[in-house]
Amino acid sequence: MQVVLGVILPLLGAISLLAGVYFLVRALSARSRSGKESYGFGQLEARQSMQLDFGRAAIALFVGLIFLAVFAISPSLGEGMPEPAFAPTLSPTETAPAAATAVSTPEPGPTATVTPVPFPTSQVTVIPTSTVPPVTPTNTPEPEPQTAVVTSPVGVYLRSEPSTTAPDVEWLLEGTQLVVLPGQAEADDYVWIYVRTPEGNEGWVATEFIEVNP
Repeated sequence: MQVVLGVILPLLGAISLLAGVYFLVRALSARSRSGKESYGFGQLEARQSMQLDFGRAAIALFVGLIFLAVFAISPSLGEGMPEPAFAPTLSPTETAPAAATAVSTPEPGPTATVTPVPFPTSQVTVIPTSTVPPVTPTNTPEPEPQTAVVTSPVGVYLRSEPSTTAPDVEWLLEGTQLVVLPGQAEADDYVWIYVRTPEGNEGWVATEFIEVNP
C-alpha cells in the first residue's frame, strides 16, 4: 500500500502543479490581451477569461501541494505503526510434551431386538357428493313499452280524465312521442287511452288524434 501511495501521490501532485502553471500562463496572456483590446466588450471578455484562469491555477496549485504534503507525511505514518506480534517458535532441541490420552474401547453388549408393532389402520369411507352445476340466472329483457305519436296537425290536449270536459294536463303538439300505459275507456264518442308524455305527465288522450305503434 505504501509503495502505491509513493508512486501515485507524487504523480498526482506533479500533474496538478503543471496544470496550475498552465492556467497561470493563460491568465497572464489574457491579462496582456485585455490591455490591447480597443473595445469595452473585448476587454470585459479578456478580463473574465483571466479571472477564470487565475482561479483554476490557484485550485490546481493548492491540490498539487496537498498531494505532495500527503506524500511527505505518509512515510512517517508508516514508521509509527507497531509491528505485528508473531507467536514464538520452538527450537529444534525443544519438544512439546505429548499428552497421552487413553481411549477406552467399550465392549460389545447384548443386542436387543425390536419388533415393530403395527398400528391399527382405520378405514375411511369417502362418500361422493353429488355435484350440482350452479344455476346461472338468465337476464330476461323487459319488453319494450308500446308507443304512440300525436298525428293531429293542431295538436291535442292531455286530459286528467277520459272526457272532453276534464281538466287538461298538457298540450301535445304534432309528432310528440307518447308511452302507452295500461288503461282504456270510452266517453264522449271517443276511445281514450292512458299515456305518458316526454315531460313525465300521465293522462288520457283520444285515439282519434294519435297513432298507436304496433
